[in-house]
Amino acid sequence: MSLLEENWKRDDCRLALELPEEDTPSLTLGVVDHRPLTPQTSESLLSQWLGDFGLLGERPGKEINADSLSCKLFEILLSRNAPLSLDEAAALLNGPKPRIGRILERFRASGMVERVARTDRLSISLWSAMMAQYQRRGEDWMLKKGGFNRILNETQQSKLIQKLKKNKLKVEDVESQLKDVNSKQQMLLLNLLGGRLPLGHRLSGETAEDVTRRINERLDKVLRRMRRVAELLVSAQG
Repeated sequence: MSLLEENWKRDDCRLALELPEEDTPSLTLGVVDHRPLTPQTSESLLSQWLGDFGLLGERPGKEINADSLSCKLFEILLSRNAPLSLDEAAALLNGPKPRIGRILERFRASGMVERVARTDRLSISLWSAMMAQYQRRGEDWMLKKGGFNRILNETQQSKLIQKLKKNKLKVEDVESQLKDVNSKQQMLLLNLLGGRLPLGHRLSGETAEDVTRRINERLDKVLRRMRRVAELLVSAQG
C-alpha cells in the first residue's frame, strides 16, 4: 500500500458535516505477486497496482493502461478533497456516466473508496428544495409543513419568503439566512422540504494510513469469519 501514500495529494478533506456511508458493499480485493514493469509497456506503476488489488475487475484488458478511464479516475480521487459526483467525473473525463459509475462501484468494493452525502452542497440543495416546494405548494405549506416555523426565526422566514414571492431567491440568500442555523438543523429542514443531498465518491480516509487501516480492519473481519466457519465445520465432523 506504499504506492497509495506516494501518490496521495489530498489535504483538509474533512467535510464540515460528516455523514456515515450507507450500504457498504462486500469487500472484494485481489492478491497478485509483485512483478516489474516490462519495457515498452503501456502500464504504469499505479495502473498495475490498481489491477493487482482488483480495482480494474477480474479481466482488466485495456483498463490496465496508464491512460485508461479507471486510472485517470483514481488519480482524480488521489488529489481531490471534496467528494466527486458522477456528473463532475463525466465532465472531467469526458466519459459516459454509466461506465464511470461501474468503475466507482469496483473502487468501493475494495474499501479504498466510499460514497457519501455531499454535505458541502447543503445550501444548494436547500435552495433547490425551497424553490420547488414554494412553486408547488405555496407559502402556507412552507411555513407549517416545510419546516420554516419549526427551525427558522421570524426574520429568517420573512426574508426567505419575500425572495421566493419575487422569484429572486439565490443560493447566497439561503447561506446568509441560515448561517446561524447548525448543520444538523439544516439537514432536518432539507428533509422536511422533501429535498435530498447528492452523493459523491472519495477515498475512504483523511490520509493514506487511514485508508490502509480501514482495509486491514475489514480484511481481518473476513478472515476471522472464515476461521470461525472452518472451526465449526471441523467440530461438526468430529
